[in-house]
Amino acid sequence: MLLAGRCGGIAGLLRMFDLRVAALGGCSKFQGARDDFNMVYLPTEKILIEADAYTPQPAGAKPPSPPNGNNVNLVNNIESKKLAVERILPLHGRMVTVGDLYTTAGRPR
Repeated sequence: MLLAGRCGGIAGLLRMFDLRVAALGGCSKFQGARDDFNMVYLPTEKILIEADAYTPQPAGAKPPSPPNGNNVNLVNNIESKKLAVERILPLHGRMVTVGDLYTTAGRPR
């Protein structure tokens, strides 16, 4: 299990379920009220759970131009942390494949 960043009181709960947590700091293009955000990575299931970095577009929608900085930043963090993500479960949308994020971020795979 990996615990990093500001996980606060949630750390004990996550340890109970043996989840990996990564707080992604230094997100200069994050457009919210904070300059970092938390995510939960389930390595066995290859699922990334996040709240504010990515909200899926409606099915069939054209990717934004230019891409949203938060989406690009999330892709960069997935790659830099070498997470084997297959699916993303955003708390503000439906579960999608990581390919959907890459397309929305202007980096189709």
